Amino acid sequence: MLATLVMACSSSDRSGFDRGTREDRAGLFDYVFTKTLERESFSPVKAARLGLDIERAMHAYRAELIAADSDDELFHALAKISNGRRHRGSDR
Repeated sequence: MLATLVMACSSSDRSGFDRGTREDRAGLFDYVFTKTLERESFSPVKAARLGLDIERAMHAYRAELIAADSDDELFHALAKISNGRRHRGSDR
C-alpha cells in the first residue's frame, strides 16, 4: 500500500499529480499510521532491545507530510514515515 502511495507521489510537479489539501495530507497520515499499526506485528522484546518507539518515530514526520509543498517533499515525508518502522523488508 505504502509503495503505491510513494510511487504516485514520486512523479514531478509537471505531471499534474494533485497533492491535495493540508487536510487531505493529514488524513493520509492518519490512514497510513492506523493501517500500519493494524498490520504490523510489533515485538515488544525487539522494541525494548533496540529502543524503538515506532509510533513516535512515525509521528515525528506528520507535520512535514502535512506541510509538503511539492511532490518531492511529499515523497520524502512518506519515506521517512515508512522508515520510522525500522522494518528491514522496506529497505529494499
